Amino acid sequence: MNILMIGGTGFIGFQLILRLLNVSGHNLYLLARSPEKAHHLLSRLEAHHRQRIHILHGDITQPGLGLSPIQAAELQGRIGVVIHMAACLRFEERARAQLFATNVEGTRHVLDFASGIRAGQLHYISTAYTVGTREHGVEELYPLDSRFNNPYEESKVAAEQLVFSYRSRMSVCIYRPSIVIGDSRTGEADSSFSFYGLLLTLEAFRNRAARTGDDGSQSYRIAASPNEKLNVVPVDYVCDVIESGLRCGTNGTIYHITHPSPPAIGSMLELAFSHVGFPNPEYVSPEQIPEWTKEERQLAKLTAVFSPYLTQKTCFDDGNTLHLLRQNGLKPLQLDFRAVESIIGRYSGLRKAASPDPSEMLIQH
Repeated sequence: MNILMIGGTGFIGFQLILRLLNVSGHNLYLLARSPEKAHHLLSRLEAHHRQRIHILHGDITQPGLGLSPIQAAELQGRIGVVIHMAACLRFEERARAQLFATNVEGTRHVLDFASGIRAGQLHYISTAYTVGTREHGVEELYPLDSRFNNPYEESKVAAEQLVFSYRSRMSVCIYRPSIVIGDSRTGEADSSFSFYGLLLTLEAFRNRAARTGDDGSQSYRIAASPNEKLNVVPVDYVCDVIESGLRCGTNGTIYHITHPSPPAIGSMLELAFSHVGFPNPEYVSPEQIPEWTKEERQLAKLTAVFSPYLTQKTCFDDGNTLHLLRQNGLKPLQLDFRAVESIIGRYSGLRKAASPDPSEMLIQH
C-alpha cells in the first residue's frame, strides 16, 4: 500500500512510521515542511527502511500542499491512504489566525489534494480535547458553537467538521488521542509538548528559583483539582489504534484514544514536581491567585496554557475504539499509575537545560 503521511516528523508520527515500515508492502510518501526535520527522520531509520520512504517538501497552508503540478500528477492514482497529522499547537488567543490557517484551511487543502489524487481513505489525527469545556466526551462531532478552553480546541473542531464533509468522496476516520506520553514498554519519547512540556516548564521554573536562593525545599501552590483525572495514553497505544483503523476503520467514524481509568491530576502533578526536585504542591482554586507569592504568580504564568487541563473534570466514551481493537485482536489499554510513573521516569529528555515557551509550541504530530 502507498501511504501519504502529512506531518509525520514529530513524536507520534515517527513511531507510526516505524510501525508502517515494519509491514511488508507499505511505501510511505512523507510531506514535510522542514527539510531539516525530514532528513533527521531519515537518519534515524535503518537503510532498508529508508528505501521505502519518499520525502516531499510542502506546506499544508498552501493550495495543493505547495507541491508542483508534476508532483501531484505523479501521486494521482498511486496513493491509497492519506494520514493527516500536521497541526499547529498554540493555545493563546493571539495565535487564532495561525491556528485556523494551519489546522482548518490546511486541513481543507489536504482534503482537496487527497480527493484530487483519488485517495481511497483519509485518516485525520485530532485531539480528545475537542470536548472543550464539556465533562463528557462522546465519539461524535461537536458543534462549532461549543464552548472551548482555547482557540486550538476550536480550530480542531472546525477541522473535524471539514473532514466529515468529505466522507462521500473518500472513507474518512478521525482519531482523538488525549495526552500522549512515552512508549509503555521502553519509555521512549522525544517530545517537548503535552505532559513533557509541563515537566520542562517546571524545570525552567526550578532553575529560575534556584538563582534566587530556593534550595528546593520551598513548597508552591498551584491551581488544580487533584482528585479529577488527567487522561494520558502511551504512544504505542495511539499507534495501535491508528494502525487498526488503517486496516478496518469505518467511514465517518470517530475513535477516542483515551485511558479508561486515568490517574488523578494530583498524582501526576506530584510526579512532575518530584522529578524536578520540588516538594509536593499545595492545591488551590484559581480564585486564590491574588493571595499568591511573586514566585507562585510566575509559576502560574508559566503553566497557564496547561491550567484548563489541571482543573477540568472530563471523561470519554471509547466504544468505537474498543470495537475496532476487538476486530484486530487487540486488548483495551491497561495502564496503572505505577506504569505511568515508569514511563515518565524513563524519559531521556527530562533534564534538558532549556525549556521552550509552551505558548509558542508549533508541532507536527
